[in-house]
Formats: sequence, structure tokens, C-alpha cells
Amino acid sequence: MNRSIDSRNREINEMLRYLAEVARSNPEMRFNTKQSHNLVYGMLIHNGVKQEDRTTDLSSGISKDIPNLTLNPDAISYYAHPQSTFNNWIQLFSKRKTNVFVDPEWSYFCQFISENKQARQAREHLKIYIPLDAEHIEFGAKMIFEFLEQQNIPHLSKIGRAIRFDDIVVRLVNPNDVDKLLDFVKNNSYLKEGLIKPNPFAFQKDGIAMAVDGSLSYNSTVASLMELYTDNRRRTNKLDTVSVEDFYNFVYQKYKGQFIDRNDNTLQNFFNWDSQAEANNYRQVMQLLINAHSPNFSFKDYLEHYAQCAGIQLEDQRTVSETNEMLLEALQAMTLRFDHPTGFWNVEGFFHSGQPTLITSKNGLRSRMVNSTFRQSLANILKKNNMSFSQYASQLLQKNGIDLAELDRERTLA
Repeated sequence: MNRSIDSRNREINEMLRYLAEVARSNPEMRFNTKQSHNLVYGMLIHNGVKQEDRTTDLSSGISKDIPNLTLNPDAISYYAHPQSTFNNWIQLFSKRKTNVFVDPEWSYFCQFISENKQARQAREHLKIYIPLDAEHIEFGAKMIFEFLEQQNIPHLSKIGRAIRFDDIVVRLVNPNDVDKLLDFVKNNSYLKEGLIKPNPFAFQKDGIAMAVDGSLSYNSTVASLMELYTDNRRRTNKLDTVSVEDFYNFVYQKYKGQFIDRNDNTLQNFFNWDSQAEANNYRQVMQLLINAHSPNFSFKDYLEHYAQCAGIQLEDQRTVSETNEMLLEALQAMTLRFDHPTGFWNVEGFFHSGQPTLITSKNGLRSRMVNSTFRQSLANILKKNNMSFSQYASQLLQKNGIDLAELDRERTLA
């Protein structure tokens, strides 16, 4: 479900014109208040959501009948005892590696956190929205988070209790994992059937919206900018001229005045940030909003923006991620080929000597390792972390919840 920039612009125009009419009909209405923000934010996040889905509360159970899942017996069994959807997820994952819970201080969300701590420790994330309608969200979320667990993908995620275009938010740290997740969704007919249209203000790939927003909310920030724009056009008697082009020009001029020319404090006064870090966060979110509107803004550009915000070298992170994946694959494959200590020694021996016969040729592993930069990349990683092969491999296995001794036991029992 790829949408052209034209279709996204039509949706944005409709929302801006609606707000202009609200402002025109209610001259006493004040913007930048809790009431006005709730109005604009509510309109934005429910864009594309079916009217009957808007009363769904996942914290107290789905308000629709069990969907027709006759071709999926697992799904029928899962829906056999409906209760609070949040509780269903918590119970489902209670004996798995993904930590699923509801924080009493943040009860609007059911949180899903991987066993791997990499995402929890990161200060910036690749924020992926996979919004599902009421009919598909319960079983669809189960599919998504089981896939992430099976792939050992580190993530810090949440699902809100209302059906919105941001009801499922998956936060990742590795660019390669974004590709894996998007491919999974794209090739899953059940998920595709239940997808809600993504935020037209966000960058999209394969019908999935993405953001990078640090400690802010991308969608809430967009709603605030819509407020600021509408209020300005009312005060300058230009409500008749509102349009998507005018909105983005307005946002860019305010961005330029605040962060480039430094001669306009409208944004600081409006958002009332109180630190340079918060100001930088707003700058980064607005930069993404402006750039994502260009039809030439690509997935690579999005990843580069993430890297800039996270303060990392994107290619370095890709290399580390790919090297780690190959190392884990080799350690598991060689353990299954021989045994735990022998398999580990073979992989370590290949790293030090480059001897091809130390690695199995099954599934093309030997060829891929020999013809890649695996050995040099791993050497760079070990040097940077001041660790030996054994230390690094053992830590990586532990982070990903892989026990080679247990794998060896399973091999002998097979």
C-alpha cells in the first residue's frame, strides 16, 4: 500500500481546510491550549480510522465480533476466551522472552520490550508505526511481536488502548531490522488487510510511516504546528489561502528563522522549551517533517537522518549489525555441525586464520564468510571494544538469548 505524494497532500489539505473552517466559525477559540490541541491532535491521529473502531478500548477488550479467521486455527483458539486485550497479550508472552506489561503510571499503553537490551539503552530510535484496525490488532500484534522475538530483533515498543494511526509503535535501533520488519508486514496478507492509512505528514515506505523524535512525539508536534499555522492564518486574515504548500512554507520559514537565521523566536515561545537539548529535539523533528514532504526523500535519507540524530555513523552501525548476525549464524551452525566447544573453536579459528574448511558449506555459509569483510569487520569491532573474540562472542550470545550448550543438547537428542 504505497501512497503517492499527491494523495497524501489531498489528505493534508482536507485537514487544514477543516481547521480553517473551525477557526472561522469560532473566532473566540484560542489556540495553543489543551482544548485546541486535543481537537487538532484527535483529528490527526484518527485520520483513516473507521468510525466504528473509534470506541474500541484495548485495555478492556475489543468491541467487535471475533473476525473470520477460519483459515487460521491458531487465531480462532486465541480468540476463544476474549477478555482485556492488554491482558491477553500479557498472558500470551508471559513465558516468552519479550517482556509485556502495563505500567500503572502509564496505563494507556501496553508495552513490549525485547530481552536484548540494545534498544532500551539507546537514546534514539527508528520509530515504525504499524497501525491495525480493531478487527486485526489483537492477533496482528501477536504476529508482529512473535516475529521480532524469533528474529532476535531488539526493540522498545508499545500499543495504545485506542485504535489510531499510531496504535502500534515499534522502536528499533538497527537499520537492517527495519528492512526485516517491513518485509514481514509486506508479505503478511492478514496484517496488510488490517493496516490503517499512515500519517500523511510522515515519511512512508511500503505503506508504513516512520519517524525519529527522541523524547518528543512526532505526531503531537505536527498537530501543534497545525495549530500554530491555523492561528497565524486567522490573525493575518488568510484562512482562505490555507493549503499544503502554504503550510510547509510557513513551517520552513519558522524553522529557518529559529534555527538558521536566529531572528525569529516564534517556535521557542510557542513550544516553550527550556533546554538546548529540547530545542535540538524540536529542530530534528521539524527537519524530518520538512524533508519527508519532498518526493525525492528516500529510505536512505531517513536512515541518514536517524544516524545524525543518534550521533552514529550509519555505515558503521550497518557493518556491526551484519557482522554480529553472521557471527551468531556461524556459532549456531557450527555447534549443530559438531558440538558446543568444537563449533566455537572452529569459528574462532576461522576468524584468526581465515581457513575456509573450518566453516561448514551448508546454506552457503562458508562462501558468504570467505567472500565478505567478516574477519576485518570483527577485528575492528574487537579493537574498538577492547575485547577478545571469546569475550565478545559470549556477550553477543547472551544479549541475544542464545545458549550454545542448550543447542548442543538439542542436537544430541534430535
